[in-house]
Amino acid sequence: MKVKYEESFEFKLLQKVASIEGNTIFRSDFSDIAGSDRQISRALSTLVKKGVLTRLGYGIYAKLEPSLYRKGEYILPRGFIEIAREALTKMAIPWQMSDYERQYNAGETTQIPVRPTTLIQKRFRRKLIYKNREFPFEYSLRSH
Repeated sequence: MKVKYEESFEFKLLQKVASIEGNTIFRSDFSDIAGSDRQISRALSTLVKKGVLTRLGYGIYAKLEPSLYRKGEYILPRGFIEIAREALTKMAIPWQMSDYERQYNAGETTQIPVRPTTLIQKRFRRKLIYKNREFPFEYSLRSH
């Protein structure tokens, strides 16, 4: 992505985004960059408008990449559910695959789980949304 000035805050933010491993980024990842909260918010919203990032939830962003099939459109590098699960892992929230997904991956069934639910063992009050699709999860007290 082109930036007007390499000394700009937006350029520093872009470099930080590139250096972060994984596909999920938290607003708190930018706290070490000098700048006010408002400046970080403005720069993040600019990156969202330019298609570098997308906002999944409060303070949670995901990296985007250009689509191979639709010119000018940006998509998540992996599926939304995998990106959301990565965000849960980064937030130290224990999760598991649903029984249906686990059975399919083990080869016990040929029924493909279309919209698999993620089982969460800890309180999680946020909503993760990508293109009007909410991340499906359920609370589970059991651990496998």
